[in-house]
Amino acid sequence: MRIAVTGSTGMLGSQVVDLLATTGHGADGGQHDGPGNGPQQVLALARRPDAVLAALSPAARASGVVVPVHADYDDAGSLRAALRGVDVLVFVSGDGEAARMLVQHENVVRAASACGLGHVVYLSGVDADVASPFCYAFTNGRTEQLLVESGRHHDLTGPEAFTFEGLAGVLTGIAGIPVSYTDVPAGLLVEELARSGEDPWWTYAYSTMFASVREGRWGAVSGEVLRLTGRAPSSVTEVLATA
Repeated sequence: MRIAVTGSTGMLGSQVVDLLATTGHGADGGQHDGPGNGPQQVLALARRPDAVLAALSPAARASGVVVPVHADYDDAGSLRAALRGVDVLVFVSGDGEAARMLVQHENVVRAASACGLGHVVYLSGVDADVASPFCYAFTNGRTEQLLVESGRHHDLTGPEAFTFEGLAGVLTGIAGIPVSYTDVPAGLLVEELARSGEDPWWTYAYSTMFASVREGRWGAVSGEVLRLTGRAPSSVTEVLATA
């Protein structure tokens, strides 16, 4: 079994590589052989493969299953070369301006399709809709469309949708101190971000994301985690309590 992870030097991608390397591909924590594929390998895809191991825990580095591989979101040829012979791709979305990300994501999906890769786990968002005001919702929505066109598709969410007030209540119970939610008007948010020196692109990204939240686009819930794995997904309360 060969599992590739994009963005493996980033905050989330490195954690995925670490988890796969230290727990193995299976609930029993062992390393499993895929059909005809030999022992598990975790291919850590990165623009700078020399930086991969430094982003991992000592246990992951010592596991012997992590293989740094050069792959650049902007270089379709490098992506095709990196994904040849891969069984599963964990596709961690890129970062930066949405238009550039869209091109990069198309490169990844087309490379996966060209290599006949049948299983892609994509880090998307609940609001993956090209009609959303959120700038990254268009990027995620278009990427999901490409994945649907090239193979199978599942939406994975937690067991319930949370309101901000409800989340504040959970945090109050866990932290033991009062936590409240205050709704900040959109115009005031942009003004405060600009005054604090935030980059104009991220000011735009944050404001459009909150606009999509206001439209109720983040309240979707699916039962796909339970259906695919046989285990119920962790709730926000459970995750925060163990964090």
